[in-house]
Amino acid sequence: MKRIIFSISAVLFIQLAVFSQIVGTYLDSRDGKVYKTITIGSQTWMSENLNYVTESGSWCYNESHAACDQFGRLYNFETAQNVCMNGWKLPEKQDFDILVEFVTKQGSVFDMLAKDGKSGFNALMSGWRGLNENYYAQGTQERFWTSSDWQNMNAWFFSMDAATNLSKTDTDNRNLGFSVRCIRIPQTKE
Repeated sequence: MKRIIFSISAVLFIQLAVFSQIVGTYLDSRDGKVYKTITIGSQTWMSENLNYVTESGSWCYNESHAACDQFGRLYNFETAQNVCMNGWKLPEKQDFDILVEFVTKQGSVFDMLAKDGKSGFNALMSGWRGLNENYYAQGTQERFWTSSDWQNMNAWFFSMDAATNLSKTDTDNRNLGFSVRCIRIPQTKE
């Protein structure tokens, strides 16, 4: 019996050690907004979507400021390239690949990254904006731009779908409106 209790305790300790999270905040000096952050593995991510207003190339879902307050803004690919704060960047496709590989060790990617998931990433299913300027899938889908382009008018994005509990990286038109999650630029040791 002691051996079983020890084994269970050891497994719980290992899981906690692997997922010991560093939670923080970051003040965006451009507009005074404070964003929650989470360190997952070796990466530090915003744990909420960016809501930085730009002159063009960004929108609130259904043109609702309340949607921006709750879910962040949606950006086209070009605008997304330049909206992260100083010391942060738009993640590359590879950054999402690293995140997925890390959380997969603890459970399904969807369960780990969705709102109230174990990782603290907290994807909100913010929906997205189509080429026809209509809005789609708020509450059921999340799409995040990466900085990685792909052939002509397309670029890579990371998506999650609450209807299927699946996540994937894929490519689509750069003029669509997707969410942005910034990732902290690692400090180099000299």
